Amino acid sequence: CKYQQETGIASSPSLRRRNKNMISEVTTGLFVSGWEEVPEFKGYIINTAGPDFSKYANESFNVQPDRDVINFDAVASAIDKSPRPTIVHCVGGSDRSTMSIAWWLHKFKGYTLADAYSLIESKHPITRRNFHWLPEVSS
Repeated sequence: CKYQQETGIASSPSLRRRNKNMISEVTTGLFVSGWEEVPEFKGYIINTAGPDFSKYANESFNVQPDRDVINFDAVASAIDKSPRPTIVHCVGGSDRSTMSIAWWLHKFKGYTLADAYSLIESKHPITRRNFHWLPEVSS
């Protein structure tokens, strides 16, 4: 696929299955995962997958790029203010959750988006870069 050719990172369902139950620590006390891993996490939970996946969440955001419902600054602020340990999750743990953490690293920690994604990818190999969903990059 084009994504894999451009990034060298596989985005196939088989990769996702091999990494099922993956909870990754991105920075000290800040974790990322998909929905299925959330019930076992002991800490603060930020959901970026919308109301259908908010059962365990302390805070929920409806991050739906295809529907123009994006407020990454609000998610980044929630990450910045949350107690540690904190987990940020979406459905699969590869798009919205990792993108939200990348935006937090960019806005609050001074990372470039490329460096933020590189850090996340080094800890969480199913990460997919979606720069076109982010406000400063999409124009």
